[in-house]
Amino acid sequence: MFKSTFLLAALSVSCLGEGYILDKKDLAHPNGTKVISTTKFSMLGIKLAVTAGGNKMNGEMKMETIEVESFLIKSPEVTERILTKATQDQTMTMEGNQMPTAVPKKIFLNVPVTITEKDGKFTATVDLERELTAAEQEELKNVAHSFEVDALSAYGYEERALGESWDLGKEEALQLMGSADGIDDAEGTLTLVSVEENVATLKAKLKASGEAGDGMALGMEGSFVIKRDLELYLDAEVKGDFEVSFEMDTPGVQMNGTGPATMEYSEKVEIPAAK
Repeated sequence: MFKSTFLLAALSVSCLGEGYILDKKDLAHPNGTKVISTTKFSMLGIKLAVTAGGNKMNGEMKMETIEVESFLIKSPEVTERILTKATQDQTMTMEGNQMPTAVPKKIFLNVPVTITEKDGKFTATVDLERELTAAEQEELKNVAHSFEVDALSAYGYEERALGESWDLGKEEALQLMGSADGIDDAEGTLTLVSVEENVATLKAKLKASGEAGDGMALGMEGSFVIKRDLELYLDAEVKGDFEVSFEMDTPGVQMNGTGPATMEYSEKVEIPAAK
């Protein structure tokens, strides 16, 4: 999320008349700038209904994932990204019985990935001194696409007035949702609520859908509160509450689930000392 829009501009709040500039195009950023992002996603109790072999069962699933990423700006065109932490705790019960769950291994954990921008296009590469697997090649495509999404601005570059609302297209909405796995379509609205001490508070209403592996249809709908730093032009804090739904229909097994979920996201910037 927001891997491009946080790049530093002049340290001054942009306010024109009665409105505010929430983002700037082609922001300057010193080499050596480091950004640490933390994302926490929790499903608080998804109610499950499963039909298998003619038997109907009810259950519940809980899950919490935490990811920490480090981004080092090496030049205006090159960024190094390292996924330094990725944890997932998951439990599932069916008719009161604990069920085994598989936690997928995170690709490129603690492995530097280099993202290069040229003519508005991003490519991601990694030096492993061996041939990459199909899954690793796909992950590099996903990383590059996340930078392309984040290069867009959900805020626009024009002046925004307090109370103003505007529609978000697919890519802008995905940017705010962090390009969640399996989500490939989204829409929403964003409203500038207030500006205090160089921090803008915005509220977003978002709706998204997609398809994960095994033909599982996904849906997400909810609201987010964003605290945006108008000195550094980054989203210092994002919190979301939404409803998750999914449905899978495969030969012999049908499953659907609904329930609440939360998302928390934050960014911290380390600026190199002036020489």
